[in-house]
Amino acid sequence: MVALSPYSSAIPTVFFLKDNHAWINIRLNPAIATQEAYQEIPVFRNIDSSMVQRNYIQIKEDVKDIVTYEMERILNDPALEHLVVKKGKR
Repeated sequence: MVALSPYSSAIPTVFFLKDNHAWINIRLNPAIATQEAYQEIPVFRNIDSSMVQRNYIQIKEDVKDIVTYEMERILNDPALEHLVVKKGKR
C-alpha cells in the first residue's frame, strides 16, 4: 500500500500500513537540508583515455608478474608443489 501525505513536504508525516503492520516515518526536512548543503567536488586533475589505458596495461602486467612469481615459488617448494595441477599429454 502506498500512502501519500496530504500535508506540505515541510511537515514530518507518519503513516501506518495495515497490510504489513509497519510504520513509515517520512521526514523530508533533513533531505532538503542535505540537498541545499551539497557542494560540487572540485576537479583537481583531468584524466584522459590514454592515462586510463596506460594504467590498465600496467595493472595487467603487474598481475602477470605476481602470478608468475607465485607459480615459480609454489613449484620450487616441495611442501606446496602438490597444490598445482599439471596438465599432461594424452
